[in-house]
Parts: sequence; structure tokens; C-alpha cells
Amino acid sequence: MVWPARASALTALVAAALLLAPVSAQAAIGSTPTAVTDADRVAGVDAAGAPDRLGAPAPVAQVSAGFYWERGAERARQGDHRGAIDDFTHALNLLRNVDRTRADLYVARAWAYANSGDPRAAIADFERALRFNSELADAYAGRGFARAALDDHQSAIADFARALQINPANADAYAGRGHSRAALGDQRGAIEDFTRALAVNPRLVSAYTGRAWARAKLGDRLGAVEDFSLALAVDPTSADAYSGRAGLRAQLDDARGAIEDYTAVLHWRPNDADAYLGRGYARAALGDDAGALQDFAMALQVRPDDAEAYIGLATARAALGDHAGAVADFSRALQLRPEAATAYSGRAHARAALNDLAGAVEDFTAALARDPGLASAYTGRGWARVQLGDAQSALADFTTALGLDPNQPEAYSGRANARAALEDPEGAIADYTSLLALRPDAADAYSGRGRARAALGDVAGAIDDFTVALAWRPDDADTYVGRGYARAALGDQAGAVEDFSQALALRPDAADAYSGRAWARAALGDTPGAIADLQQAAALYQAQGNLAGYQQCLEGLEALQQS
Repeated sequence: MVWPARASALTALVAAALLLAPVSAQAAIGSTPTAVTDADRVAGVDAAGAPDRLGAPAPVAQVSAGFYWERGAERARQGDHRGAIDDFTHALNLLRNVDRTRADLYVARAWAYANSGDPRAAIADFERALRFNSELADAYAGRGFARAALDDHQSAIADFARALQINPANADAYAGRGHSRAALGDQRGAIEDFTRALAVNPRLVSAYTGRAWARAKLGDRLGAVEDFSLALAVDPTSADAYSGRAGLRAQLDDARGAIEDYTAVLHWRPNDADAYLGRGYARAALGDDAGALQDFAMALQVRPDDAEAYIGLATARAALGDHAGAVADFSRALQLRPEAATAYSGRAHARAALNDLAGAVEDFTAALARDPGLASAYTGRGWARVQLGDAQSALADFTTALGLDPNQPEAYSGRANARAALEDPEGAIADYTSLLALRPDAADAYSGRGRARAALGDVAGAIDDFTVALAWRPDDADTYVGRGYARAALGDQAGAVEDFSQALALRPDAADAYSGRAWARAALGDTPGAIADLQQAAALYQAQGNLAGYQQCLEGLEALQQS
């Protein structure tokens, strides 16, 4: 709850008390105050000789109500709200017969109760004040804030409205009503009230920040950023305004601006775990995974049981290649928050990177049990199933993922691979084409579509796709192999030899490249070169456990040696 500042106005009320009090009270107020002694506290009597629940008594003759009132106001300014309550209580005991002054004192003590976290006691004092003076706008406004702190926003709105009937220039009442309207979901009404508050007091920071949040909830993120900036122009130390603007900048993909604002938050609040978390995610968005790792670790120093910080830390570790560390951190997050679907999904990706494909499928499945709409988990499980040879289940996963989010390039790529494995080149071509519509520079998609076109006999189209793929990624050995076979199929044996040789320069253990070059050389009449390449291919196939390839090479060698 945002409480308006009231301590600075309390000293001015002391002068009013002197004017309003009867002569006997004025004499008491005007007497020289003396400090409360330890003996007085032990005695346990208040300024009027009655038992004092606060334990801060003093003899009537030695106490000035003005002294207690002024000291209470100063304590409130210093943030010592319990001390302020103590002093205001003493002043009330001294001025028990001055009704209007007591109303102001009850208001003062009510604000102290409110700022000490006791809204119920604050409400009681605001109501006492209103019994003495039913036209106190500040008492209605104060009770409105206290009721709002108890989530009684309807009653709070009624109190703010009454305050504004009495004093239409009460900026705090407009702001308070704005906060309550926002809490009840009336963002437009809230914006209207915050704007009225600012018309009365253009330096009311809480009205700028309240309007910013209301605008953000209505989707006006740029307007919200502007309001947070206006708040900071008034108060450059407002950590709340920096924090709010940082989150919005992150949503607007202004990661650098978000980092700048989160850093400002941490300047004023060095132990703000949320600021470390936010800055960590912003740094990760910029590819600064080491900086993100550091921020998530700092968040955990401040808040050691924060599951979100472990998820961020794990994600940063995975981005830095520490997949085992990522698995450990995701596991810790799941101990703290067993229903965290993103932690299961993240751990699944890390397990897949460690080649624990069965574990990855298990974790993706657990993630989906908790969040059936998590499209990325279907995509991840689909890729794990492709690698496990379960193309049919993978196909179903990719299709579900695309039903949830049709703009996932990874899902189109995965489904194209699954369809190719299921000997559906037409479907694979369709998916690769959809992928390229989303990501025109996807070299893998051109290469994959080239292989699918070759499988359908569209060798010229395959060569076109392989050539585009190599323009995007000229160091892809597999694409050179694919184009080499396509060129050979079109009778361009010299071009095929060139492509196979380029593939071998990039990857000397490419058995398919040796095999393809062998037959291209044979077609060109270079039998010795062909035999040498087939022998090399056979050795590589055998070493790689590809017995079918090895056997084909032996048969080819026999045929070449007999020719």
C-alpha cells in the first residue's frame, strides 16, 4: 500500500493546537518540556496520572503537549513510527479536553499506525478523529488508505469520494481512489483519478507510478514507460519507478534500457533479488550469459530458496555449455517448486544435450502434464523422439506444437525431418518451405529441402536448394555431399568430384563423400582413383559401424577390380 507522507505537516498543527486549546491547556503546552525519565517509565503512569500502555509516563507538571507533538512529528519523519505513536499518545492525554485539536492528533497517530503496518489501529484513530470533527478530509482519505491496505477497496473508494467532497483539491485522495479502482480492475477510472491528482500536485510520484501500472495493464507500455520516467524526473531515487520501467523496457525488447534501470534499482536497494533476476534475464537476452549467471547467483545469495533464480541460473549454465550444472540447478528448482513446467522443460533440453534422450522425453512429458499449452516442450520432445528413431511419435508432437504456435521454425524443421524419415518427401518439402517463409536464411531448410527434392527425382531443384544453402553456410560438408550426388545424377561427374572433394576438405571422415567421389571418378575413367576412394570409404564405414555401407564398398571394389 502506498501511504502519502504526512509527518512534514504535523509540526504546523502544533501552532493550531495553541490557538484552539483553553487557557489551562495553553499553559501546559507553553511550559518548558522535560524528557521522560527512566523512573517515570518504571512507574507506568501516563502524563495525566493514569496507567500508560506505552510505558512512557511523565508528571503532568513537567510535560508539554507541544513537545510530544513536535517530537512525534519528527519521529514520524525519521521513520520511527512506533516512537511517534508513543509521543502522540502522550499529547492526546494532555489535550483530552480540546476536541478539535484531539481530532488532528488522532489523525497524526492514525498515520503513524498506518505507516507501522497496523491499518486496523489506523482506522480506529481516523474514526475517533471523525467523531470530533466530521469534516476532516484527511481523516476520510486516511481511512480510505487503511481500508485499501486491508483490500476493502469499495469502502476505500467511498472514503476517498467523501474526502474529495470536502476538499476537491486533495491530490492524495484522488491518488488513493486511483489505486483502489486499479485494484478492482477499473484501469480507465484509475487513470482518470491519477490524472486529476497530478493536475492538483504535479510532483506526486505515487500518481505517476500508479498511472503507469494502469496504462501497462491496458497494454499501453510506451505510455507507462513515459509515466515512470516522469516519476523519476520528480524523484530520481525512486527504486519502484526504476523497477517498473525496467520490466516494461524488457517487454519492449529494450534489454539495454532494462539493464540500466535494474542497475539503478540495485544502487538504491542492493539486496533486491527481483532486480538481480530481471537484470539477469535482460543480460541473457543480449547474449551475455556470463553476466546473467552472475546476476542469478546474486539473487540466490539474497534469496536462497528462489526457484525462479535457480531456473535462470540453470538456463545460463546451459547456454555456456555446462549442461550437467544446468541439470543440477533445474533439479534444485523442482525441489523448491515441483509444479514448475519450465524447469522440467529446461532440464529436458539439458539432458538431451548430454545425450540422455530417454530422460529428456520423460522431462518433456512431465512439463506437458503441468502445462499442456507449452508448445516448446512438444517441439523438444519431438526432436528427442526423432533422435531415438520414433519418427511417428515425433510427427505427432511437432504437429501439436504447431497447432499451439504456428510460428515455430524449430517445429517445422523437426516435422520435416520426421516426414523425411517416414519417406514422405512431399510433406517434408512443404514443411521446409513453411520454415523458410519464417526464416529465409535457414541454410538447414534449403539443404533438407534439397534432399527431399532429390528423393522425388527433382535433381535440378535439389541442386538449386543445395547451392542456396552453401551461399548461407559455405562450410557445410553434408550439403556439398548432397549436391555432389545430385550433380552426378545429372551427369556432371567433374562437378560431383569437386563437391565431394570440398566436403572431404571440411570433414575428412565423411565416408559418403569418399564413396560418391569414387563412383564419379569411375565414371570419368579414373579407376585407380575410384578404387582408392572406395577403400577409404570402406575403412571409414567399418570404423563407424555402418556395415551396410561397408558391404556396398566391398562389392564396388570387387566390380572395379574386375573391370
